[in-house]
Amino acid sequence: MAIKMHLHGLEELGRKFGQLKEHTQGVVLRNAAISGAMVMQNAAVRKCPKDTGTLARSIHTEVTDQFNTRVMTEVGTNVEYGPYVEFGTKRMGAQPYLRPAFDNYKLLSIKEIRAALKAQIESV
Repeated sequence: MAIKMHLHGLEELGRKFGQLKEHTQGVVLRNAAISGAMVMQNAAVRKCPKDTGTLARSIHTEVTDQFNTRVMTEVGTNVEYGPYVEFGTKRMGAQPYLRPAFDNYKLLSIKEIRAALKAQIESV
């Protein structure tokens, strides 16, 4: 179970990327996307119920797809009971942790992505 985040529309940055080698462009985009996703990962870990801590420790970020100016990241867990905690069951109420992280931190995540892109481009 994961919340997905898609970065696209980076054409404006393409002009600045013109001086960068293609491989470097991909690294810059990937690093920025991970920085933004980490904002949500950290929020989800804080919000996650911690009976044993296993679910919270399993929340992670990964890049799931990258092509040209598109980077897709996912923040989620591979713990099989993660969806039951997020959405609840007949016997247990929902204790959302991923959706609130996305809803409450998406703007901060975008700011982090912008800041990371700016810092990386200026360092070249």
